[in-house]
Amino acid sequence: MSLAASAHANLLVNGGAESGSLAGWSVGGDANPTIDDGSFDPGIDPHGGVYMFLGGRGALGSLTQNVALGGGGAPRRL
Repeated sequence: MSLAASAHANLLVNGGAESGSLAGWSVGGDANPTIDDGSFDPGIDPHGGVYMFLGGRGALGSLTQNVALGGGGAPRRL
């Protein structure tokens, strides 16, 4: 028996902030999120890659994306 994993494209645009920008994301709220390469707080490095999302201090905000999951259903918001 042979099992093969099929490769799937990443449905998120810039899901790990690796473009170095907020490209693909809609920003909501007042937090003024940004992208950081670990230099803002040298003790906190990106989980993987070079960049990470960084939220604003003392304010609520969100980063969202509409993603079509297939199957004819409505897009989901992440």
